Amino acid sequence: MRTKDGDRTGHLHIGVCDGVPLPRLARLLASLRQTTPHISVHVHEMSLVQKVYELRCGFLDAALAPESGYGKGIVSEAIWRDPLIAVMPSKHPLTQRKQVALVDVVLEPLVLCQRDTGLGHQCQIEQIIRTVTATPNITDTAATLSMLVALVIAGYGIGLATTAQLEAVSASELVLRPLSDVSKLVKTWLMMRAETPAEPLARFIEHARRPT
Repeated sequence: MRTKDGDRTGHLHIGVCDGVPLPRLARLLASLRQTTPHISVHVHEMSLVQKVYELRCGFLDAALAPESGYGKGIVSEAIWRDPLIAVMPSKHPLTQRKQVALVDVVLEPLVLCQRDTGLGHQCQIEQIIRTVTATPNITDTAATLSMLVALVIAGYGIGLATTAQLEAVSASELVLRPLSDVSKLVKTWLMMRAETPAEPLARFIEHARRPT
């Protein structure tokens, strides 16, 4: 299909799940709409397992995922890298520090996200935690980022997420602090079929790679 000015109109179907940094995704979509209005992007929220299935079946053109390596025919690129931060209730003693150390955080009760949700970043986060302790005190788990925030505010423990995930979170009961002793970044992957991307997808990839 072509628009009136001769540009090809393209439709992209992109899969996302809870845990993908939505403010960054919003900026990506807005930039794409402004510079390439002939490309229409349709975003589909679905589980990680469903994303892989729909990508293989051809319904999705690409997917943003918290993990890589889904077998033959799928390629992954670490498109975004973000620092890990501590998410604390406002009255927690550690909020008095401008930065906190992971070695101190893991001594506290922790609220993490479940591994079997779209927040597969959890596997990366747990790997980072286990560099300082083999037995973290995980008191509760959440199925979504919103629930993790709610449990932290309620005082269940300290949460761990990324700055990009929590960019849109603003609550007086919540304090975010960088981790002074963690250099490893949490990755978000762009998954695609192992083929040369068509022009609409190539444009999406180009915009996704830009710093935000």
